[in-house]
Amino acid sequence: MKKLKICMLITCLIMCFSSITLAANFYDIKGTKYEGVVDRVARLGVINGVSEKAFAPNKSITRAELAKMLVYTKGLQKYADTSGIKSNFKDTKGHWAESYIATAADLELLKGYADGTFKPDKEVSYAEVVAIVLRGLGYVNIDEKSGSTWYSGYIKRMFEINLEEGIEEYASYESPAKRGDVAILWWNMLVSDRWVVKSESDGAGLYYTYSPKPQLEVLFPDFYAINGKITSISNGTSGDTISVLVNGKWRETDSEVPIYALGATATAVYDIEANRIYGLSIDENLDEYKVVSGPIFHLKNLGYNLTKIKVEATYGERADATYAYLLISKKTNETLRAVFIDATESVYVEEIEVKKDDEKEHDDDSVIEFAEIYLNKSEDVYTNNNAVVIKNGKKIDWEELETEIILTELIPGALYTYEDKKIEGSITNYEDLDELYIDNDKYLIAENCNYVIFGEYAKEDDDKLELFNYDRKMDAKKLESLLSRSATFYLNAAEEISFIYFGKYRPSNIMDKYDNGEYRIFYITSVGYKSGDETIVVGGENLSGKQLKFTLKYDENEEYKVGDLISLTEIEGKTAEKVEVLTSDVIYEDEDISFIYDYDGEYYRHSFGEYMMMEETLIYRVDKYYEENTNGKIQEYRLTRLNTIEQLGDLSKYKINLLCNNELEIDIVYAEREINRTQYPVGQVVEIEKIQSPELDPDDADFIPLVKVRINTVGTGTRLYKMLSGDCAMGELVTYESGDDTVKIKERFQVKFLGYEKDMVIESVDKETGIVTMANAPEKLDLKDAIYTFNGKEYDLLDYKYLMTVVKQDLATGEWKFTNCKFYDKEELQLKPGDRIAFGELNGIAVIYRGWHE
Repeated sequence: MKKLKICMLITCLIMCFSSITLAANFYDIKGTKYEGVVDRVARLGVINGVSEKAFAPNKSITRAELAKMLVYTKGLQKYADTSGIKSNFKDTKGHWAESYIATAADLELLKGYADGTFKPDKEVSYAEVVAIVLRGLGYVNIDEKSGSTWYSGYIKRMFEINLEEGIEEYASYESPAKRGDVAILWWNMLVSDRWVVKSESDGAGLYYTYSPKPQLEVLFPDFYAINGKITSISNGTSGDTISVLVNGKWRETDSEVPIYALGATATAVYDIEANRIYGLSIDENLDEYKVVSGPIFHLKNLGYNLTKIKVEATYGERADATYAYLLISKKTNETLRAVFIDATESVYVEEIEVKKDDEKEHDDDSVIEFAEIYLNKSEDVYTNNNAVVIKNGKKIDWEELETEIILTELIPGALYTYEDKKIEGSITNYEDLDELYIDNDKYLIAENCNYVIFGEYAKEDDDKLELFNYDRKMDAKKLESLLSRSATFYLNAAEEISFIYFGKYRPSNIMDKYDNGEYRIFYITSVGYKSGDETIVVGGENLSGKQLKFTLKYDENEEYKVGDLISLTEIEGKTAEKVEVLTSDVIYEDEDISFIYDYDGEYYRHSFGEYMMMEETLIYRVDKYYEENTNGKIQEYRLTRLNTIEQLGDLSKYKINLLCNNELEIDIVYAEREINRTQYPVGQVVEIEKIQSPELDPDDADFIPLVKVRINTVGTGTRLYKMLSGDCAMGELVTYESGDDTVKIKERFQVKFLGYEKDMVIESVDKETGIVTMANAPEKLDLKDAIYTFNGKEYDLLDYKYLMTVVKQDLATGEWKFTNCKFYDKEELQLKPGDRIAFGELNGIAVIYRGWHE
C-alpha cells in the first residue's frame, strides 16, 4: 500500500478540515489542572468526553482511541471514514477503529507489534504517548535501541524540545497514561515551535527543518493559541460573558475569571469565527496564594499597609479605591498583586424604569434586546442592560431590580451590586468612626462609602434620610448629631462582597434549593404514629439547624427511623404527599462514592469515581450515636458543618452521600459515621461444659463434641448456650452472636494477653481536666479529643465504646478473671493510675482493666 506523506498533506488538510466546536462543559475537570487544556483540545474536536458532562481525566486511554485522535488531528477523519482503508494487523479486522488505525499506521505515527498484532484495546503507557506525540511532530527517526529502554530516546527528545510543560515527571513511564495528561501532551504538540516538516542526513547527523507556524495554526486554520498576561477585565458586550485584555487585545470568553487573576499569565485557544476564546486557564499555581479582600480600612485593621505595599503589579486607582483584593504568598506572606476598586458611587433606588431601545446584533449573529436604565425619574441614562447587577452575590436582570435599596457601582458602567442586609438597633458608641456599635454587635462603617439611614431624624415627607457619606472629615459629635440613637442602616455592598466571578456568579444560598416551598430535606429526630388516620408524624432538623415537623401518609413498605435523611415533596402546609429516604446501598470503598442528585426535580442514585466540588459546596459530618448494646437503634445524631473535605480524615470510616445539581457539581456533601454501635453483644465466659455425644463414636470423622457455655452478658444477665462455632476459655471476654439457645463466638479478649506491649498504661490523671499521662508513651490521652496516637497508630476515640472491668486472681487456682464488667460513657469514666487500656481487641470496644499487676 502506498504510504501517505505528511509534508504532502498540509495543503489539502487546510482545504478539507472542518472544525468541530462543541463547547466542553465537563464537571469533573473544573478546578483541576486539566480544566483549560481539556476545554481547548475538546473545542478542536480532537478528543471527546466519556459522556456529555464527564471527561474522566484519570481514566486510561486505549491504542484505538489514540489512533482516532491522531486521524482527527491531521484532518483525515473524512478520509478514514469513506476510503474503505483496511488494516494489515491481524487483530483489527472489523474493529470500530480499523480505518483510523490503518490511516495512522500509513502515516507512520503508530506501530504494531512483532507478532503482527496492534492490540487496539490495550491501555497506552506514558512512554507510548510520548513516542506517538513526537512522531506527530515529525520525529520518526529516533533510535529505539540506543538507551536502556526502547523509549529512552523519546524521553530525552521530549525534554529537549520542552514538550513536558504542565505535566509531572512520572514515577514509571510504563504505567497507563491518564486521559487528562494525554490532553496536555497533545496541546503541547499542537503549539510546539519544533514541528519537523523536513529531515535530512549528511552522514554526520540528522538535520531538521521546522515549520514557521505550529501545527495548531496550520491544521486548524480557524483557531490559534493565545498566551500572555491578563491586564484588564471587563463585562462582555452581551452581559453574559467577560472580556479579558490579553497581549493588548480584548477577547470575550465564557470561562470563569476571578478578579485576582489580573496580572497572571493565561493560555487559551482563540476561535476566529466566533471571535471568542475558550479553555482559558491561569498558568500560575494559585494554590500557593491566599486571597484577602474587603474595604480598605478593614484591610488596614488586619495589618496590610496598602499605601506602602510593594507588589508585582496593581490594578485600579489606588487613591480613589475603597475596596481591594490582595493575592498573598502562603509561604512568605508577601503580596504578589493588588486590585483596587472604587466602590464610592452609590444611589438609593426609589424608582426604576427600563426603556427598551432596539434590537442589536452581536458578532455571533445572535440578536438581543437593548435597553437603557433610568433611576429616580431622572432624564439622564444611568446605565444599560449590558451592565451586570448582582443581588446577594447572584446575577439578576435589571427588570428584577427592587426599589428602596442602595445600589453600588463596583466597576464603572459594568458591574453593580446590592444587598438585602440591613442593621436595626440602638447605637451605643460613636467614638471610633471606623466602627459602629449597635446592640453590642460590631458593624463596619467604610470610608467613602454611602449608606441609607432610617431613624428618628428621617424626613417627614418620605420617612428616610438622604444618603449618608462617611469621608473621615466628620468627628464623633457631628456623627452623633446626624445619626439617631435608634436607626436602621442599609449596608454598602462593598462590605458584603468577598469574592466576585466575572461572567458567572455565585448562586444564592444553596440551602434555599433544598429547603423551599417545593421540597424539604432534613434529618429525622422523632417518629410518631397517629392511630386511626394512618398517618405518621416525623420531627426533624434541616441542614441549617431549623426544627421541622411534618405529617406523612403511612406506608407499610417504608420504615422511617431517627437519623434518616429524607426528602419531602408535594408539600401542602405541614403535610407531605411524597417522601424519600436519601441513602445509598453503596458504601465508600476503593474510591467509589455514592451519589444522590436531583435532575428536573427528581432524585436518582448513581455511582461515580470522580466528582467536582464547588467553592459553594456545603460539607457536613453526621455522627450517629447508637444506644448501648443495641443493633441499630439510634439514640441521637450530631450534625457538624466543616470547611473542607480533608477535615473528615479517613473517608473509609464514612458513608459519603453527595447532593448534586444537574451539572453534576456538588451542592452538599454529608458524610455519615456510626458511633458506639456494637455489632454483637459482649460478655464473660463463666462456665464451659463439654458433653460427649452418645450417638457418635469419638473416632468418627463426623464427630463433634457438644459444648455448653455460660456467658455473663454485660448489662443484662447470665445464660447457658449450646456453642455452634468459635473458641473460648474460662474468664474471657467475648463478643458473640446468639440464637434461641445457641451461640457463635466471634471475638476473644483473653486473660492471658493482659500486660502485653500494646496495652496503654496510665501513670497519672488530672482530676480537673481528665487528661491522662501514659507510663509507656509520650502522648497524653484526652477522651474529649477525636484522635489519639499511640505507638504510631491513630485511634479515633469516637469509634469506641468503653468497657471497664476489674481483674482479680483466684487464689485457689492462680487464674486471673474479669469481674464487675460495665460499659461507661467517656464523660462518666473515671480513670486511675495503673489502669490499662486495650483498643480494638473487641469489635468497637476499648477494654479498660484495673487491678492486674506484673
